[in-house]
Order: sequence, then structure tokens, then C-alpha cells
Amino acid sequence: MKTIITFIACIYTSLGLYSQTTYIWTGSLNNNFSTASNWSPTRQVGLTTDILIFNTGTPLNIINVNQVTLGQLIVVHNTQLRLSPSTGNPKVVSIQGISAGNGPLGEHINIADVKYKEYMLPESEDIATQKYKEYMITDKTEEQNDIATIKYNEYKIPPKIGMGDLKSANSEFDFSYTDDLTIDSTSSLTIIGNDPRLSIYLKQNATASIYGSLILTGEGLNSINSFGTYAITFKTGSSLVQSCPGYIFTNTGVNNSVIFEDGSTFVVNHSGALDPFALQAPSSKVSFYDHSNLKFTVNNQNALKINGRQFPNLIIGSNCNINVVESITSDVQINDLEINTGGFLYIHNISAANVPHFNIKGNLSINGELHFPQNEGTYLTLNFNGTSQQIFSGNGDIDINAGVKVLNIYNDILLNRDLTVRCMVVHHNGTINTNGYHFRVYDQYSSREQIPDGMMIISHESIKDNKSANKENKNQSTENNSSAVPEAFSISQNYPNPFNPNTKIDYTLPKTAFVKIMVYDLSGKEIATLVNTSKAAGRNSLEFDGTNLASGAYIYKMIAESGNGEIFTKTMKMILTK
Repeated sequence: MKTIITFIACIYTSLGLYSQTTYIWTGSLNNNFSTASNWSPTRQVGLTTDILIFNTGTPLNIINVNQVTLGQLIVVHNTQLRLSPSTGNPKVVSIQGISAGNGPLGEHINIADVKYKEYMLPESEDIATQKYKEYMITDKTEEQNDIATIKYNEYKIPPKIGMGDLKSANSEFDFSYTDDLTIDSTSSLTIIGNDPRLSIYLKQNATASIYGSLILTGEGLNSINSFGTYAITFKTGSSLVQSCPGYIFTNTGVNNSVIFEDGSTFVVNHSGALDPFALQAPSSKVSFYDHSNLKFTVNNQNALKINGRQFPNLIIGSNCNINVVESITSDVQINDLEINTGGFLYIHNISAANVPHFNIKGNLSINGELHFPQNEGTYLTLNFNGTSQQIFSGNGDIDINAGVKVLNIYNDILLNRDLTVRCMVVHHNGTINTNGYHFRVYDQYSSREQIPDGMMIISHESIKDNKSANKENKNQSTENNSSAVPEAFSISQNYPNPFNPNTKIDYTLPKTAFVKIMVYDLSGKEIATLVNTSKAAGRNSLEFDGTNLASGAYIYKMIAESGNGEIFTKTMKMILTK
């Protein structure tokens, strides 16, 4: 089949249709990208229309990639390709593109016409004669016109993914690709750049479709960019993994050059990675579909910038700690928000210029920690405003603290967990289904509807706009002062947080208990014991002074043991910033 492909490429050239060759990696000599004998046919000179195909179905570690411009780069058939640059200056693989009229199979060439001409060549040993033998046709004189017509009609049938040298997607090997950088769903391309870095750039009219995985790794500032808008598409099931520092989308090229379709994933896997949108809002190099995924897997305080952004599904990985301390002046939108066990996300607005809206339009799955810390004079407006029912699940800690000025509910809510809110709640539209769980509001609550079963308004009088809402609900518990006995053991998120150098911690006891509250650093070393005594039922507040501590994250833990052997424990994190 490789011989046929090479022969077809040569026939095209002899017919004067174009000057282009398809090179297939064989790795017959070594793994050097620039060594001619590693290619079939032997690759002597790189042309801007050349197609490079990696289809061995094996892991390939190829070195010495120089500055190169080519027509198409294709990675298919379960091939795991790794490219690293030669020494010297930073290297760029520039993809010229042949899929938009730039090269041999552009829009001005009809593949059916090409094949028809091939099969009508008059010489006795032309391509038509070879195809007669292949199809066991013996009477060439009588059948030549017929077989040529048959082949013409076969090539009139569109291939699976575009124009090509083989007749259909059912061929043994199909190398007809409409996109100039293609990674199929079984394959991956890894760019490894330390010193120097190695980057990819798609030139005018070139396009990329990633069905598998594209990985940028190393300690170089590797990147992928495009001349054209929406030229690079990550398809459903694909992934882009950033395991290198900096911006992988740079100022090179145009805005909105990259699309992540529903079901694709962008993974940030380096502590030195920077904002994946690359540009200051509202400009962006990336356009996320609502149900694509942006996932963080390592601690990084600089890669997640939320001001003015529209996020897809946002995923905070296990033991990944993200502390957003940002001047948020424009609205933010997130679809689903998922925080895995051991991960935490702090959203901390430091701008007092206005009160921007933080919109959550999808589901919350919190098995780690989600916090909106309090900061004097700065707030967010938090909105639950999806287009379908929003489901809240997980067993982690959700602390909607005084950093949120008001929580607006515009949509149907289903609880698969308890939810505590420490700010004013306004229920505009939709149904709140507590589903047997508790929805506690430690502030005012305003609604046109009757308070749902399982909702408890604590500390402030409930406000209702409809007289029917004044009906007593048997599951409602309203407390108007701090002297009322709490329903459960609890300890709150410290506030403000981050803090410098003092912060307050509130905790509640439903009954007399022996209470111990300790502070630890991240190594597990105990820094201070804040409480170590028996306390009566009630609400309590303490102040922690971090004057003598270094900036960073700390842990505080409460243990409360009542007389009947009941033990309550809870661990929280706080950030000291000096």
C-alpha cells in the first residue's frame, strides 16, 4: 500500500497537477527527524506542501526537530508521537496548510477528474493497465473505457473526511485529511521543549482538528498558535495538556484562534502555567463550549484568572489548591463546578469598585472546599441561574460567606447535600427542592413563595413578599438572636480570609462539650492551641493572631466531645498574606 501511495504521488507530479509528496515515517535508520532515510520516500527537501504522516501504531520519540514549514502533519492509527527540538534557538513547526486551496488537494482540483485521467492513460503499462491486472480484467481493449468510468464513479463518492488518494474511508489506509494538523482519537502528539523550546504555528488558511491528545511539556515556554480565527479545534473526547510553564497561547496570531468543543478537556498540569485565556479580558485566545472542561491538577495561584471570563465546566483536581485573589470588576460565568477531594477553590474579590456577578449556571459537585471569603468593603453577587435544574452534591465544605453580598436564585435547585449560606438570599424564580437535606441561611431570606421544607432561616427575620408565605412551616427553625441554642456542632471559615494578621473563627455547640481547636502548618506541625476547655452550648467566636507567622496556608481543626461520647471533628484551611 505504501508503494501505491508513493506511485500515485509520482503520477500526480508527472501530470503536472502539483509538486507535493506524502512522506510516511518508517524510522528505518534512527529516530532523527532530519535524517532522510527515516522517511518513505526518502525525504531530502521539505516543501511547504509536503504531508508528513506518522502511522506506525507505536510510541515514537523523535529528536532534532529544526525550524520547518510543511503542508500537513498527521498522527494516526494509535501512534504516540513525541517531538523534541534540536539545539540552538527556539524552534517552530510551521504548518502551511493544503486544505483550503493552498496545495495539491485544494478546492480547485477535482479528485474524480484526476483519477479519471490516470485510468485513461494510453501506454500499455500505464496505471489503468496495472489496475486491470489488480481487478483480474483480461480484455483490456474492450474493458478499458468501462473500468475507467467505474473508477471515475468510485472517486465521485466523497471520502469519509475529505479528498484523498484512496477511494473511500473503507480503504486499507486512508490519508485524506481536510485539516492540516490532525491527531486521530487513538493517537497523541507530545511537544517536549526545555532549552530550546518547541512550538507549533498554523499559517494563513491552515486548520487543525485534535481528536486525541496534544501535550506540551518541559520547562520551555512551548506554545501553539494560529494565524486564523477558530482554526484549531479540540473535538469531543480530545484533550490539551499543559505540562509546561507560561502561556501556551501567546500574542502570536489572532484572538479566538482555539475552540474547545463539548466533551473536550484543557488540563493545566504545571505550577508555572499562566492564564489559559492568554489575553486580558475581554480578549481571549480560547473559546470554550459550555460543556467542555477546564481542569486544574496542581497548585497554581496564577493560572486561574476569572475577571470577565466565561468558563466551561471548571474542575479542581484532588489535592489541588487554587486561591483566586483578584480585582473582579466584570461578571463571571461558570457552567458546572467540580472540586475533588482534598482540593479547594477560594474566590476572593479585592476590588471595591462595584459588585460584579458570579454566575453558576450548572451543577455543583463539591467534595473538597469552595469558599467566598469575607473582605471588608468588597463583595460579589452570586447567582444560581442555569437553564435546567441545578444539582448540588458532594460531601465537602461550601462556605458562601460574607464575601458574597447577596445570593440570587433564578432557577430550579435540587439538593443532594446540606447547604449553608452566610449572606442574604433572594429567591426570584424556580423551585428549591431540599430533598430531605437542610438549607441553612444565616441572614435574611426573601421569597415570593413559602419557605421550602428543610430550609432554616437563622439569625435574621425571614422576609416574604407574599401573604401566603406567612404560613408556618413545620420544618422551619427561625432564630433571631445569638443566645438561641444551635442545632449542630459547626466551625465556620475564618474571616477575613486571606487575612493579615488577625482573623476571626466562629463555632457552635448544641450541647456542653469539651472543645479543642488547634492550628497547624501544612507539614502537620502544631502552631497554636486556641481552645482547650469545656464549653457550654451556644455560639462562640475567637480571634487568631498570625503576627509571628510567615505568609502561607494553615490548617485549623476543631474537636468537640460531648458527655455521651459524641465526637465532632472538622478541619478548615486559611491563608495568611503579608
